[in-house]
Amino acid sequence: MDSELNRSQTVVPFGVGAIYDYLNYTAISLSVDDWDILANSNSFHALKINNPRLQYFVNKKLKDLQKNEYVWVQYFLNPPIKKELGMPRELNDIFYPMPVKKFPEYYVCTRCGHLSKPHPTSNEKARCNNPSTPDWLNSSCGQIQKHKKPFLEPSRFIGFCEDGHIQDVPWKEIMKLSCANNGCCEMDKEQPDLYLRDDGNGLGFASLNLTCGKCKARKNLTGLNKENGFTDKNGNKLFSCKGKKPWLSDDDDECSKELKIEPRGASRIYTPIQETGLFIPDPNLISHPIEKEQAFENARDLYDGSNDDFLIQLIELQLLVLAEKMEPVLTETQIFDLIKKHFESKNSINDQQIDIDSEQDDFYFKEFNVLTSDLKDEEYESITKDFSSFNNFTKKYLSSLHAINKLKATTVLLGFERAQGKFNCAQSTSNFLPAFEISGEGIFLNVGYEKVKNWLDQNSGFLDREKTLLNRAKEDFREHPALYSETGFIMLHSLSHALLRQLSLECGYGINELKERIYFSHKNKMAGILIYTSSSDSSGSLGGLVRMSRPEYFNGMFENAVNNSMNCSNDPICSESIGQGLAGLSFAACHSCLMIPDLACDVIPKNTYLDRSTLIGLESNLKGYFV
Repeated sequence: MDSELNRSQTVVPFGVGAIYDYLNYTAISLSVDDWDILANSNSFHALKINNPRLQYFVNKKLKDLQKNEYVWVQYFLNPPIKKELGMPRELNDIFYPMPVKKFPEYYVCTRCGHLSKPHPTSNEKARCNNPSTPDWLNSSCGQIQKHKKPFLEPSRFIGFCEDGHIQDVPWKEIMKLSCANNGCCEMDKEQPDLYLRDDGNGLGFASLNLTCGKCKARKNLTGLNKENGFTDKNGNKLFSCKGKKPWLSDDDDECSKELKIEPRGASRIYTPIQETGLFIPDPNLISHPIEKEQAFENARDLYDGSNDDFLIQLIELQLLVLAEKMEPVLTETQIFDLIKKHFESKNSINDQQIDIDSEQDDFYFKEFNVLTSDLKDEEYESITKDFSSFNNFTKKYLSSLHAINKLKATTVLLGFERAQGKFNCAQSTSNFLPAFEISGEGIFLNVGYEKVKNWLDQNSGFLDREKTLLNRAKEDFREHPALYSETGFIMLHSLSHALLRQLSLECGYGINELKERIYFSHKNKMAGILIYTSSSDSSGSLGGLVRMSRPEYFNGMFENAVNNSMNCSNDPICSESIGQGLAGLSFAACHSCLMIPDLACDVIPKNTYLDRSTLIGLESNLKGYFV
């Protein structure tokens, strides 16, 4: 079956474990272990994405998240979803339907409110065939002509727990609380006569009533979404999680965690864990076209780290003919060096203790060094702008400016969380993860670490706000990068959002086609902002963003972005706020001044750690960077 999503959407935000409206029903995306593409080796290899630096970092992060349970990721794979403008022909000729499963199982009739389970494999939009006539109607849906029968809609609510399990709301168990004689109405049957109706008062769960069609008993759903939910007549907690994992073919887990009930579109039901890495030349990670070939993978899997002569000869014989056809041509020694490099990378990660914050810092620092240099490669090209042509405002607040004429970025889905709980990997047994590439352009603003550090040293009053954000984050989130709450990062992130809003007005790209990447570290002394196009087709490399790096365009745009941050239509409420947005993780920032669409923001949770006061100062003892 075809999909209505584009290639990137099947990775983020509707990747493995996510729920979305899929053609005629609502579905949950299955694990990459179920991808049909695995049966076709030619297509499989055509969809591979080569980014060894990101692959190495992702394996380190997975080891940190899953300890010794993780599966070594050998490559990333484009979803074989459908044709898209700008995609290479060899990719557009490949199409496999993405594996999904109907979820939730319960549907509600739009006319009578009957709860039922349509056929799990039918692609047709389900209609109600209920033969019973409820008290509030004069006739049953089953009596209506076939083409006029009312449609069934997926249940608005689902149950989930912090371990990632997800299931239907236990409607039958709820009804047992009110049915006569505790279940005389056949609540143990697969599909009992149940109705879910909204009285139209707009009071949320308090407006919902569950009704038994047999005994006419009614149960109001007030408190359904509260902690501990309902209890049975003996006082036992009703909503314990059943450990269901519909995105996997595995058996259910044993789980007794609290079952949380929420609308299926609630944000905390699914939080994707993703990583993005620029494709940059890295001399420490040897890369060659032969690594994409099936023969190389077979040889790589054969090597066990020993120096067995027979094994070495076998590997070299498998690859020698192939290597001679590749550019550049490889010798036997070079072939084996590549094999050893892969083996050593894997074992070095398995043997070391991972400090993921430090690893991520170094991962970004490599990109920072490339972004601030003049470099030309097949996949990357940057030019440092001559600062003598820029005005005093730009030269005062920036250290350098760089036009990124050519850029490739890879975004990979590692897995997901529900309610900020346990990490669930996107793969269970497979040795790859879903990802997508974008080829575009960008501009890099090297603000200058020393400039930012001098400003921070003169405005220690920001430390109190920094501590407040850190404490709030620790209360609401399982894992939190301490870097996000640092004043230097908040200033750069706020400036980035101001620039994105202004660029969307001047460069020809919509704000949803732009994306940010923040580089800040005391350890590596970096402070910079990359703004680049995020479109996966050819529209992301039209040159409109690079053009903005010219002095005649950049000077005015830069000043306008800062000046527009001075005021907000919601002032003084916005400027004096002590906490806005999700969990109060922003101060002076709202949708009228700094907040942008989630697709453009690089920080998770989106649109957090923002504060206009870091830019322009809003209190007598807090001077902004631009004051």
